[in-house]
Amino acid sequence: TVRDVHNKLKMRHCPISGVMISDWTGMKPKSNRMWYNWVLERELYPNFSQLVDELENEGINVGLYINPCIDEIPPHLRTGRRYIFREAEENGFLVKKADMKCFYNVGDRHGRTGIVDMTNQDAVNWFKKTIISNELLGAGASFWMADTNVDAPLDAKYSSNPDGGRSVSVVNVFSQEFAKVNKDAIRDTGREGDSFSFVNSGSGETSKYSATSLTDHVTNLHGSSDGGMKAALNGIVNGGISGFALGHCAISMVVPTKVGSSGLSSRSREMICRWMEMMAFTTYFRT
Repeated sequence: TVRDVHNKLKMRHCPISGVMISDWTGMKPKSNRMWYNWVLERELYPNFSQLVDELENEGINVGLYINPCIDEIPPHLRTGRRYIFREAEENGFLVKKADMKCFYNVGDRHGRTGIVDMTNQDAVNWFKKTIISNELLGAGASFWMADTNVDAPLDAKYSSNPDGGRSVSVVNVFSQEFAKVNKDAIRDTGREGDSFSFVNSGSGETSKYSATSLTDHVTNLHGSSDGGMKAALNGIVNGGISGFALGHCAISMVVPTKVGSSGLSSRSREMICRWMEMMAFTTYFRT
């Protein structure tokens, strides 16, 4: 699929600087969500290294996706693969529930999911080395989206707040620390000037560490009620005023199953061209 999209764009003389592969860890069955195990799914991408080499030989960088959540994957997927969840749970690297008896589960009916505690320095060091340096950069990534995915729970216990309670200060700084972890991993691996990440939330000093993304939006001309083009423009402008100057959002990403069935989304030529025109003045032109 990646090669097919690349070749179609190439035939149309479309300049490409990067290809983002978000499902590199495999997809959950009967779900549109990838596994948060942060290990390359070689059954889905058996010739991934060859693909990376092919793209890089044409001057195209490969981008991936991560977030601080980690899934408990089923036994049949653990064979021959690094089991990231067990490492995190056994070492106490996951955000804990208020009673401290177990980690804070943000999973769904498909299984348990923990959040790496970005206020725990041991957990941060493990995340930098194990997931970013060894797995993500090791797979050949030059850039990636560092998605916070979920808000840090207010009713959880963090390493920096062992007394628990509604630690708003921890929640506000959590995404900022996640951006810093990604920046530090690039520095520690000697990839400064060669690799980068971008985040979709932050506070305070986040702009020191990363560019930002307003992620996905419904493609229409509406305002904040459903996150259309006006909402994206407002978000980018307001972000710039607040110090997040390096902002962007994806072009024409979210479309209902039946296009136009709800009247919310448009794939018209005019709509997509208007979105492209807007994003031409931002940090990344990401379709």
